[in-house]
Amino acid sequence: MGGTPQPLPTALLTANDQTPLPTDTPLPAPDNQHVPSSSDPPIPPPPRQPPSPIPLRYNHQPPQIPAQYHYSNPFQNAPPQIPQNFYHNNHPNFQYAYLPMHHNSSNSNIPNTSHIQELKSRADWVAWYQETENIITAKGLLNHICDPPLPNVMWTALNAPLYPPVLPQEYTHAHINKWKTWYHKDAIVFGILMARLSREILSMIPSIQDPTTGTQRTA
Repeated sequence: MGGTPQPLPTALLTANDQTPLPTDTPLPAPDNQHVPSSSDPPIPPPPRQPPSPIPLRYNHQPPQIPAQYHYSNPFQNAPPQIPQNFYHNNHPNFQYAYLPMHHNSSNSNIPNTSHIQELKSRADWVAWYQETENIITAKGLLNHICDPPLPNVMWTALNAPLYPPVLPQEYTHAHINKWKTWYHKDAIVFGILMARLSREILSMIPSIQDPTTGTQRTA
């Protein structure tokens, strides 16, 4: 117990005790870690960024845009209107103002004629004629009863007679409508003329349809 104490060993090595390690001795590898050797295959380079996905409709053709058509204006540079010759016109080269069939009537009913003088005799003719003509003119239907003007009188929309249209052999719906329109207006004129006639004069008026000839009565 009383001897000289021995020095404790230390973990540090002195300069005299250090032994150089061989250079070809590999260092110990940690657990679960592979140390590459010369026999292992080379490590491939890291992958590049993947390309962007191709859209599904990439190979499809683009939608076709419908062609645009430009139609010319039918009212632009229209040819001038050539006036038509009236029926029974003895002067085809005579310049006159031509207007089509009137459509100025306010309604399709026969107007009130109670103020017209009743035609019973010659004494009532002037008053009856003037008042009846005034109503027919106001309805724009005087062309249904007027006579053609004299050769030296200018044709106008008021003195040019409108005769019933003739249906062609191959008539269309437009021809039928024109035919109905003319006879409808002619019936209005006929109603105005017959409204203030005495019974004796009415008995001399022919029927609407002549049974012997098949002709139709007009105003």
